Amino acid sequence: MTDELTTDDFVAMIAAGVDTFNAWREAHSGAAVDLRGVDLTGASIARINLSHAMLTKAVLRDADLSGALFDGASMEDADLSGARLVGASMVSAHMVGVHLVSANLGGASLRNAALHLADMRHAYLVGAHLEGAVLSGASLNLANVAHAQLDQAQLNHATLAHANLWGSSMSYVSLEEADMHQATMVGVRLHGVNLSGADLRDADLQEASLGQVNLRRADIRGASFAGASLEQVDFQLAHTDGADFGGAQSDADTRFEPPGIDEIDWGTGRP
Repeated sequence: MTDELTTDDFVAMIAAGVDTFNAWREAHSGAAVDLRGVDLTGASIARINLSHAMLTKAVLRDADLSGALFDGASMEDADLSGARLVGASMVSAHMVGVHLVSANLGGASLRNAALHLADMRHAYLVGAHLEGAVLSGASLNLANVAHAQLDQAQLNHATLAHANLWGSSMSYVSLEEADMHQATMVGVRLHGVNLSGADLRDADLQEASLGQVNLRRADIRGASFAGASLEQVDFQLAHTDGADFGGAQSDADTRFEPPGIDEIDWGTGRP
C-alpha cells in the first residue's frame, strides 16, 4: 500500500486487525490518517495507534480504545460517549467540543489537550492526567475525577456540579466562575488556584488544604471547610451564609469582608 489511502482504505485496514493497522503506521510514520466522520461505534480496537490522525466528527461510541494512542490527534466534535479509554494517551490532542459522556478514562493521559466545551458528564477520570489541559467551558457534571492530576489545567467557566474530586492534585488551576456546587473536594490540596466568582454552594471541602487561593466573589453558601487549612486565602466579597468553618485553621493573611463573617463558627481554629 502507498501513503495515499482513502478513509475507506483505513477503515478496511482497521477491520483487518489492530496489529495490521499499527504495523502499517510504523512503516509509514509520515502518512496522514484521515478518519474524519468515520463511524466505528462499538469497535474493539484497544491499543490502536491513532496519534496525529484526523478524527473530526468521528463516531467511536462504546468502542474499546483501552491503551490507544491519540497524541496530537484532531478530534474536534468527535463522539466517544461510553467508550473505554482506560490508559489511553491523548497528549496535546485537539478535542474541542468532543463528547465523552460516561466514557471510562481511568488512568488516561490528556496532558495539554485542548478540551474546550467538551461534554464529559458522568465520565470516569480516576487517576487521569490532565496537567495543562484546557477545559474552558467543559461540562464535568457528576464526573468522577478522584486522584486525578489537574495541575495548571484551565477550567474557567467549566461545570463540575456534583463532581468527585477527592484526592486530586490541583495546583495553579484556573477555575474562574466555574460551577462546582455540591462538588466533593474532601482532602484536596488547592495551591495557587483561582476560584474567583466560582459557585461552590454546598461543596464539601472538609480537611482540604488551601494556600494562596482566590475566592473573591465566590458563592460558598452552605459549603463545608470543616477542619480545612487556610493560608493566604482571599474570601473577600464572597457569599458565606451557612458556610461551615468549624475547626478550620486560618492564618493572618486569610481575608474576609464583613458582614456575616462574625457569625461563622470557627471552633478554635480562627486566630
